[in-house]
Amino acid sequence: MPMLVLIPVTFFGTLLLAFVGIGRHGFRQSFVYAATAYTLCLVCVTEIFSIWNLLRLEPLLVFWTGCTVLSVFSLSRQDAWESTRQAVRGAYKMFRASRFEVSAIVVILALVLLIAVVAPPNNWESMVYRLTRVVMWMQQGSVSHYPTPNTIQLFQPPLSAWNILHFQILSGGDRFANTVSWVALAGCGVLVSLIVKGLKQSFPTQILAAVIAVTLPMGLVQGSSSQGNLVLAFWLLAFVVFTLQYFKNPSSVRLVCCGLAFGFTLLSKGTAYVIAPPMAATLWLCGIVRMKAYRSRAKLVGGGDRGRPSGASAERWALRSQLGPLRTSTRDGTDRLYLCERTDERLRADFWSGQKCGVTLGGTRRNDQRPDTLHRSACLWRDSRQYPGKYFWAVAV
Repeated sequence: MPMLVLIPVTFFGTLLLAFVGIGRHGFRQSFVYAATAYTLCLVCVTEIFSIWNLLRLEPLLVFWTGCTVLSVFSLSRQDAWESTRQAVRGAYKMFRASRFEVSAIVVILALVLLIAVVAPPNNWESMVYRLTRVVMWMQQGSVSHYPTPNTIQLFQPPLSAWNILHFQILSGGDRFANTVSWVALAGCGVLVSLIVKGLKQSFPTQILAAVIAVTLPMGLVQGSSSQGNLVLAFWLLAFVVFTLQYFKNPSSVRLVCCGLAFGFTLLSKGTAYVIAPPMAATLWLCGIVRMKAYRSRAKLVGGGDRGRPSGASAERWALRSQLGPLRTSTRDGTDRLYLCERTDERLRADFWSGQKCGVTLGGTRRNDQRPDTLHRSACLWRDSRQYPGKYFWAVAV
């Protein structure tokens, strides 16, 4: 019976590898995507099965087994395994660069996991309403309301309790009730390192931030309990990561993930209704204002054979800019490009087009390649197929 808990764990692991292999994300980014997809499946099946009182062992066993089989089937593609092997080799190289800090994180998390599995839930909050309502949900086969003198069991956000519910139904006991908070503690370390990475800090700095996150005293204490504070922190940090990535490179997938992470935040704990909305409003307002500033300062204009920009301010802006790529159009609106991105005192310009083409960069012709690292603050490029003899200035934004 307790071994049945490995089925949803296997599903999460295969989701992680699927995002690494098929989506070609790093392990940390894939961890966030996999957690979002896993939680979405958990919320949907809990709500749907509750309609017919099907939150029992057999229906949940069939559901999680089916999800695991589908995720394993998605890994059968050869390119997925090749991408996964490359990601593993890259992760190993990064581990060797900061093996002491990473080893410290692993040891700390292992000790907390040992306490979480061996010691039963015994704090006041778990005894009063968290595990009590889990048992009532198991008894009636749904998460609908039930008669109780303690109404806090009915209206508190239930996301962490739903995770515990599935684990208890599959294992037949509360042995793994504390592991939900432990996973959230480990995930907080991953997300903090991603936020620091988004601030363009080095890998040792990212690991140091993760060490600080997982060694907070309150986090260590609650990492071996069944409380929901770490689950709230995890999804709030996930929302920040998805939002920062969306404003850096907008896409519909990141926007949907932002909404899901924000919804899971509100579904984690009641205090999220006080913390999350002001934080989300501030973050998105700043992002929108900065994006408008980037668009107003970005310039991509046609020129003559010499390719001089329309104003001297364009090159000065390129020199001091350290912002991310921004999609914009040429003057005639017939093509769309990634503008330059400054990285380590160099500028990188990439096409945002569906086909590769011959390009002239600073007098060096590169056939059938996308433009590579550029060594000048603003550069000339020419699409020799679509715009013969036409030069454009790609200015960093």
